[in-house]
Amino acid sequence: MFVQKKFGIRFSFLLAAAMTMNSAACSDDSGNGNQNNLVDAAVHDATHNDDAGLCANVTNPCDHKGATRCVNGAVQICGHDANRCLLWQIDKVCSSAQTCVDDGSKAQCECNNDCTEGKTQCDQNMLQTCSKDQDDCLAWTDTQNCSDTSTTCLSEDDSAHCGTDCSQACEVGTKQCHGYTIQTCVAADPCPVWQNETDCTTTNQYCDDYGTEVVCNSCVPPADGCLTGYRCTMTTADVFACFPDGTQSEGEDCSTKECKAGLICMQLDSGPYQCLSYCQTSNDCAGDQTHCIWPWKDTTEVWGFCRDGCDPIQQTGCNNGEACYFSDPDQGSTLCWATGTIAENSACDSTTMCVPGSDCVVQAGTNPFEYYCRRYCDTAHPCDTGFQCIQTEASGLLKMCFPNP
Repeated sequence: MFVQKKFGIRFSFLLAAAMTMNSAACSDDSGNGNQNNLVDAAVHDATHNDDAGLCANVTNPCDHKGATRCVNGAVQICGHDANRCLLWQIDKVCSSAQTCVDDGSKAQCECNNDCTEGKTQCDQNMLQTCSKDQDDCLAWTDTQNCSDTSTTCLSEDDSAHCGTDCSQACEVGTKQCHGYTIQTCVAADPCPVWQNETDCTTTNQYCDDYGTEVVCNSCVPPADGCLTGYRCTMTTADVFACFPDGTQSEGEDCSTKECKAGLICMQLDSGPYQCLSYCQTSNDCAGDQTHCIWPWKDTTEVWGFCRDGCDPIQQTGCNNGEACYFSDPDQGSTLCWATGTIAENSACDSTTMCVPGSDCVVQAGTNPFEYYCRRYCDTAHPCDTGFQCIQTEASGLLKMCFPNP
């Protein structure tokens, strides 16, 4: 029994020792194996996994996991893909209110904060306010489209608002010419406005702005009442007004250039525009083949202009045995025709002609129409007593002697 016990103790001791040695031996083997595995894992994290050549063709590779950099306004971080290959990947895209900043140790999005919180500004007609965005950065954000309220985005000092722009409005109490009308600036909501005051054409005048005074004015051809370098001419409103002097002489084309003082640019019978002389009587028209017509009877009975054609008042421009008569009264045109024999103020018809200096026209107010030979006239060639030198629908642009009413 003693021997067996001793042997059992020894066997147990030896078995324990053997197990201890084996454990130590295994610890060396497996311990070294674990240490190698840890090293392999560290290398795997820090370098490309090329065991199967999977990382050979990786696009945008990197070397150190967790490294960061800035590329095109975004933060990129070095990390593994599905094959455990290290490559640059987008970590965060910086907003328009941020800038990607790399200080050498770390890249990150930082706020620009290019405005002061609460401030306002205009972006065209959009009202913007400086406020914090989702990244907690101060940035301009759209607040109100002023067009939605029919207003204008206005900047004043360091702020902006939607309102009415009165910067171009007139100054209350000032005057201006608007065509032929005098206007006065009056107070109104929201801005002062121009208000018509006087229509100068009602007195056959035009609006003249002297800078210090705005008045209805008139002038007389060629330049009476005008400043030096200006001429007096008839306007489209049939009133005389002062305009800059031109360069074109009588008879010259005025379709693109202005006439000299004393001339007016007119188109006759669908012909070209040409400079023609002003006239008050037939005496003012030079040559035998011109005569005076008066197209502005509603505004001035005195002034007309000289047009081509024989003179029916002075009876010039025709051959012997001919006399000058009207061709188209509405155009003031004339022609030479065989001399007539019907006396002045005598009844006439279309089959016979009046004596030279007279023409056959309808007497206003007659029904049925009555025609009489009436004499051509102007202020230099007046009518006899009991007659007046006027223009009627029948005489057109020419003046004739009609019985007093």
